[in-house]
Amino acid sequence: AHLQRRFNKHGYPNAFKRTLAAGLFFNPLWIARHLLLIKIFAGQWQTISLDILVVATESFIFCFPFSLLANYLIQNVILFRWRFLVSSIYSALTVIYFALTEVIFATSG
Repeated sequence: AHLQRRFNKHGYPNAFKRTLAAGLFFNPLWIARHLLLIKIFAGQWQTISLDILVVATESFIFCFPFSLLANYLIQNVILFRWRFLVSSIYSALTVIYFALTEVIFATSG
């Protein structure tokens, strides 16, 4: 709803702005924070390093094209009354993906 109010004008430029703003929400620092929390709560203190930022950045770069498509559809195609539900489902899937990135994009060390 915030994005809808902020970019309330119609047309492709504002549709792109809504999409980009929503897509950038799950940025590398957001991903790194969640990877750090996973390591802390899993008791893996010894494995915490700056490599988390590398994994988070690679994960973000890989996911960003898919994120743009999904967020475009959510922000510009899905009816407003369904947008929250669809966005929540997409966010849940994204969080699962980001949790798996530690295995997918893990650096040696």
